[in-house]
Amino acid sequence: MTPTPIRLLEHRKQLTACGNELFRVCDVELTRITGAQRQVSGAFLFGMAYAYGKAHHLTPSDIHVLIIAVLIDVLHYGPDHATTFSFKLVQATNGGPKNATKTIIHRGIEGHRQLTSGDQTGLRQNLLGVFETSGQPYAVPTAQSAV
Repeated sequence: MTPTPIRLLEHRKQLTACGNELFRVCDVELTRITGAQRQVSGAFLFGMAYAYGKAHHLTPSDIHVLIIAVLIDVLHYGPDHATTFSFKLVQATNGGPKNATKTIIHRGIEGHRQLTSGDQTGLRQNLLGVFETSGQPYAVPTAQSAV
């Protein structure tokens, strides 16, 4: 069954909500992340979107369109940048086991499971751990720094 554009719009809304929930749960403020952290986040979201698409029996081309939409809607990439980056992410899935981007994508697949099962602690540790191991640690704002 091929999704209609209206169904794809609903999937886009759901994936955007998942992406926004990811950053809310992880206490990550998108206005505070670096360009490198944004790329790590994009690869993680790619994995989440892939898992979402597979769970909803979407075609690879529909999943790709939704990934571009999530990069635009959640990470605020421009359409051209989102498209170019999405193709790089697709290419990374063919990389070997030491491919860092592929590893982050797989962590995003796990992140989708964590989000949908309510494992907020695991999801938070997952994303923040990806930042840490990629050499891009994120300093979660504390209550004192917000004062």
